Amino acid sequence: GRCNPSQPVGQWIRRSNFVQEFFNSSKRWAIRHHPDWLAPIETEHVYDCIEVMDHRMERGFLMLAEMEPCANGWREVNRWVLVYDDWGRNL
Repeated sequence: GRCNPSQPVGQWIRRSNFVQEFFNSSKRWAIRHHPDWLAPIETEHVYDCIEVMDHRMERGFLMLAEMEPCANGWREVNRWVLVYDDWGRNL
């Protein structure tokens, strides 16, 4: 089957790649918690790269929403799954 092309899609990224890519970036992030991660989010509370790295990855990953400014604060534009650098090597 195929997904609707207008349906949002996400990306996987390892911690070291996340830091390399976004350390000095102006991008902001929201951490999404299960089961509240199904729908896109608007919020006033966002994190930079360093603040994301300070969060524990209790389930072995963090679900992140890449955010952009909007009238009410910040709106989700992309979804990312942040995993440990060795994720998937021991499967």
